[in-house]
Amino acid sequence: MTTETSRSRNILFQQLMQVPHRDYSQVVPAFREALDGDPDFISKACVHICTGGSAIRDQQDAAIITLLQSNLPGLLATYREAGRCLLLGGDTYNIEPDGIRGLPPFRIFRVDKFVRQSDRKAPRLMGSVMRDYVEVLESNPLRFDGVVLRSRRALKFIYTHYHLRPSTRAQAILFDNAPPADSKLAILKLIAQTDNPREQARLVIENKIPYVVASSVLPKITPAVGVALIDVMSPTEALNSRRWVESSGLLEIPEVRDAYTAKVAKATASVASADFRVSAQGTDQGVQAAVQKAQEKSIKQSKKIERDTLVLVDRSSSMESAISVAQQFGSRIAPLCEGDLMVVAFNDYAQEIMVAGNTLQDWRRAFAGIRAGGWTSMEAGLALALKGGFMPQQIIVITDGGENRGEFTRSLRAIEDQQPHIVVIHISPVSTYYQGGDVFSKKIENAGYRLDKFEIDGANPDYYIFDQVAALLGGPPALSLIEQILAVELPRRV
Repeated sequence: MTTETSRSRNILFQQLMQVPHRDYSQVVPAFREALDGDPDFISKACVHICTGGSAIRDQQDAAIITLLQSNLPGLLATYREAGRCLLLGGDTYNIEPDGIRGLPPFRIFRVDKFVRQSDRKAPRLMGSVMRDYVEVLESNPLRFDGVVLRSRRALKFIYTHYHLRPSTRAQAILFDNAPPADSKLAILKLIAQTDNPREQARLVIENKIPYVVASSVLPKITPAVGVALIDVMSPTEALNSRRWVESSGLLEIPEVRDAYTAKVAKATASVASADFRVSAQGTDQGVQAAVQKAQEKSIKQSKKIERDTLVLVDRSSSMESAISVAQQFGSRIAPLCEGDLMVVAFNDYAQEIMVAGNTLQDWRRAFAGIRAGGWTSMEAGLALALKGGFMPQQIIVITDGGENRGEFTRSLRAIEDQQPHIVVIHISPVSTYYQGGDVFSKKIENAGYRLDKFEIDGANPDYYIFDQVAALLGGPPALSLIEQILAVELPRRV
């Protein structure tokens, strides 16, 4: 692997461990730089990110933007075609390979806005893409109305900015303020005008009016209307609206409470979203029980980790952050492990950590007596596992990379025949005690072993990252992340 190729892949892997939180200004330039250095691999990686390789949708958006803005000679059309297919998906195009879904409307508008305001505007490309998109929307009045209800301003801007001629119906709804009687905007006016709660509830349910829209025109929410609003929410919307639902007083209505908790329990939002998304937070214990069911469901639907996995946790001096990360990370992957899982904490010496459960509380109890201190010997951790007869197919090392005792590769040679997949979660130092860089990963790579490495901020870890790492660790036992990416096929319209 050339130096430029290695650098490009390191940039990619580092970005996979970041959560943009809707700010693409750093991740897109990084993806772009990586694409310039290793076009074939990074273009496939962008597709991989959007088709199951990343649990973070902002990374997916950034990957699509990178492909849409590609300007590599000879490859521009191919990569922009892939970006176009990933953006709009099978709802708009007939695509090979099958199964590409495309982004929901609000993310399509967000990607378009970033491209328009960036230094690579691509107006002809985006104009063509948006023309295809609105033509498909107009062909399906129900879908068109749904987009208008949630993103009226953004859709109207698309027509005017790209000089797209609206259909007669789109013209009436967006520009003439004269929605036809069968449109959802006309139904919304009826909801606002009627004083009959049963009629309001019927109109909300039959026309699937989004709760955020319907609630904005209702001066009072009755039990019937409250149940109707919950009914039209998707399970994930219900979970992400927990703060609003609890503060609105809706849960004081028994019928609404029953409908809401049942809906939340069906959600498939990420574990991190349930735990850390502000709008999904609340204090109601009944709702919390439903959230727990949603988390369990999300975990069950995640990719399983089939490999026998060894987690090595660096507990040497200044590595309290690694212990905290191990607790969060371990509680996320443990329910996914179909193979055996062994956890070892090490400094000069190593000890197995026995965890009696899969919850974060279980992992915190298991590490309760572990304190950071001493030198660093990754070899001690692996040697302990091998001595006990545990032969890992996958080794995850949570460390700052400052190996100063033992020689990890020496013990690694004992199992090199089974080609273990090595993953390093490199924690940036939180103090000045160690600033020597990731010596450990360099030794592994120089010895010829395959390695996937991810960076994490030890002082302020973003907990959405653990959903991402869990997704990356799943998949076929024999494939590393690099091999999975190299097998990807760029999508194209047929």
